[in-house]
Amino acid sequence: MCGLHVEAVRAGGRLPIIRGLDIEVAPAETLCLVGESGCGKTMTALAVMGLLPAALQRRAAQLRLDDVDLSTLPEHRLSALRGDRLAMIFQDPNTALNPVYTIGRQLAEVWRRHRDGGQGAAEQRATELLQRVGIAGAVQRLRQYPHQLSGGLRQRVMIAMALMCQPRLLVADEPTTALDVTVQAQVLQLLRDLQSELSLGMLLITHDIGVVAAMANRVAVMYAGEVVEAGPVQAVLRRPRHPYTRGLLDCLPRGGAHSSRLGTIPGSVAAPGEEGGGCAFVNRCGYADSACRAAPVPLSELEAGRSVRCRKPLPDGGVAPNSGAAMAAATPRTEDGPRALETRQVVRHFTFGWRLPGGRPVLRAVRGVSLHLKRGEVLAIVGESGCGKSTLARMLLGLLPPTAGDVLLDGRPIGELGRSAIAEFVQPVFQDPYASLAPHRRIVDTVALPLTALGRGTPAERRQQALRMLAEVGLPEHLADRLPSRLSGGQRQRVAIARALVLRPPVLVCDEPTSALDVSVQAQILNLLVDLKERLNLSLVLITHNIGVVEQLADRVAVMYLGQVVEEGLVAQVLRRPRHHYTRLLLSSALDPGAVGGGLAATAGDSNYPDPMNLPTGCTFHPRCQAASALCGQQEPPVLLGPGGFVACHHPADRVFPATSQREPEQTCQSRSN
Repeated sequence: MCGLHVEAVRAGGRLPIIRGLDIEVAPAETLCLVGESGCGKTMTALAVMGLLPAALQRRAAQLRLDDVDLSTLPEHRLSALRGDRLAMIFQDPNTALNPVYTIGRQLAEVWRRHRDGGQGAAEQRATELLQRVGIAGAVQRLRQYPHQLSGGLRQRVMIAMALMCQPRLLVADEPTTALDVTVQAQVLQLLRDLQSELSLGMLLITHDIGVVAAMANRVAVMYAGEVVEAGPVQAVLRRPRHPYTRGLLDCLPRGGAHSSRLGTIPGSVAAPGEEGGGCAFVNRCGYADSACRAAPVPLSELEAGRSVRCRKPLPDGGVAPNSGAAMAAATPRTEDGPRALETRQVVRHFTFGWRLPGGRPVLRAVRGVSLHLKRGEVLAIVGESGCGKSTLARMLLGLLPPTAGDVLLDGRPIGELGRSAIAEFVQPVFQDPYASLAPHRRIVDTVALPLTALGRGTPAERRQQALRMLAEVGLPEHLADRLPSRLSGGQRQRVAIARALVLRPPVLVCDEPTSALDVSVQAQILNLLVDLKERLNLSLVLITHNIGVVEQLADRVAVMYLGQVVEEGLVAQVLRRPRHHYTRLLLSSALDPGAVGGGLAATAGDSNYPDPMNLPTGCTFHPRCQAASALCGQQEPPVLLGPGGFVACHHPADRVFPATSQREPEQTCQSRSN
């Protein structure tokens, strides 16, 4: 790709969005595009695919796929290439999958459009790929609809769809955002294997620096429609030369830095047309001077294969001065205190509509979970997609009744409370700030909606209370009457938090509150949650697959597997001395931003994930556990109590797990001596 421009055509002229982008992806190579939301990464992907909105126009000096210049192809020929030699994994499977077609029909449609063969061959290929991306019970999944799958499973279906015809170039826009750490490692390893088998080139867009470290050969850092730094991944991540790259790395959660403030980048990405005449990053840069504002900055080569768009590149290992100041690390809350929330042997089953020879299948999503949350505490719940985390969250919020067991809010059974009492005590913060806010409702009205629903106060009083809450989460009053489409992703998530807090509930249930955000906005939201927790004495249930976020924010952590909690305790204890072999698998699968070129071997070949509708006898983890004995397949494991927590395992591990540095995946489940 040479000289790519994307422009918005308006009555007053053309507004540049992508400005002279030069990138190249070789066969079997991965080029990662990184940067904040609004930098132009997804627009670049859509331009390559020829999928730009009608209001935008693409032009390029050259845009070649092998021997074909995509920039000159008519739409019917480009459409024939899409899905065949050129494929894309979209970020949001909720909008990319058709809700009225089964998974099998959507996968088969791609195969039958580009390949010879009937429905049988298409279904065989679809089943094979669902199995390769780690979906258990693939044959049954073909008959399901997208709404019957978890977010992680839907994303795996999207990846399988993109790989149906073995493309030459794969454009992957945040392909693992919704995936847990073990499936992420499996999927990334699959993409690596396919690159080797098919000489597949990949343009990978991500905000996860761990993914960049594990996957990229080269990395290009984008800002305001331009590449500001590019080079081999090891050089860029370990020796960043642009202040923006350094700032992104400073935003990453640091292992062991419990409740400390993360570094942030002040301000936000300038909108197209607002960059000014000089360096686009000038208003957010701690090194900028008058010369930086005077004229555009060219992309200059520092060394072979290494370039930077900066008048004063940082020295090797230089630290940008706009890093956030660290505050004293808070001590995790370990003292006994009143319990804000509690579950006692909670069970939730789902019965599906289709009939099998043995009757209607039953999914036992949550199986006897007992947890508690103390006042002012953060309890993290981690585990793979499908383990029951979100189902448990819905029961905590009163949105889903338990099949058996009790949920207690402030010591009272949730079934005895009315909707108003539940809403006043516990509120949710959802994963996707784009989908959780009504697009037609002004921000101030969105925040005031819980007050309106409960009939609190007059309209003027509700507005004033909503404005005070917006100020509490750091949003100025001039944004109050805007629609969500006029806000950034981080601002939308702040609105979602303000809406959750407007009733002043003592408990928030946060379901992946930062997974859809880039690293700089994630740092802002995590800092905000730390501040609000301390200022308002909030109790948080934090559902996440990001181990760094757990270390940063949580006091205790519960590890769920196939509907049960298999280990629970203080964060430092569970993450440094994990005793359950599943916990060790999760930690081994977590990608380390500092481990360039590694970190994927932990779950390679882990193909024994059980069918959740046909659970193994005994310990449900034993088919995947290298420390399993015959006893593990026969009897459910005992619950072993320890200081501050418990583990459910016949053969608990006792080796200390490394706090930082690259994991040792081959030893994940082999710490028990013979």
